[in-house]
Amino acid sequence: MLTQDEYAEIAEQFRNGCVFCNPDQRLIVARSERFAVCFDAAPLVPGHLILHSTEHLSCAGEVPETWYEELDEIRTAVRTELERHYGAVVSYEHGRAGHCLSDGPEHRLCHHFHLHFVPADLDVTVDLHRRFKHVPVATYREIPRLYEDFGDYLFFETVSGEMSYFPVDTEIERHLMRTLISRAAKTPERADWRAYRNADLLIASMRQLAVHKLDARQTPEAVRRMSI
Repeated sequence: MLTQDEYAEIAEQFRNGCVFCNPDQRLIVARSERFAVCFDAAPLVPGHLILHSTEHLSCAGEVPETWYEELDEIRTAVRTELERHYGAVVSYEHGRAGHCLSDGPEHRLCHHFHLHFVPADLDVTVDLHRRFKHVPVATYREIPRLYEDFGDYLFFETVSGEMSYFPVDTEIERHLMRTLISRAAKTPERADWRAYRNADLLIASMRQLAVHKLDARQTPEAVRRMSI
């Protein structure tokens, strides 16, 4: 299990370079040639996981459509496993909109596809509807087409599995989705991943999922091909 010093080292990595191109192996839950699942180093709640591409693709809209069967199977498997363990789960992505911004000398835009899974019973679609156009998503595999039609976006999937694409054509605040979810969870202090540090949440995630990693016997072929 992580020590406080190891946690500080991992947290610092998130401030420099692209953590999804060169992920810390201590955070990896499962990996295939094209995708990986890892713990969020600054989790909003225990069990907060991230699905990301191993190649530096900027968002789900840029994932090749020929990869989408695998991506959607892994996405569904991760969500199913978290639901089995925690109950309610929501997911979100910043599709090149208000995405991983940093200030100062280390300023960077980390446009690398990563989809968050947050075990929590909450909904931020009302807040998003107030600010952005709403485009319902019938199936996750529609994302490349929607990205071609609308461009940069925010994506949110509710506890019930209702998916929404919110086109964003103006500059928005960084980590907006994280901010909205933190507020809805009544933990607003966790909104800024750059400033918030809580090793206990990450350690709790690792302990709780240590014996509950993606079960190769119960997940799709795409996940069975992953090294778990």
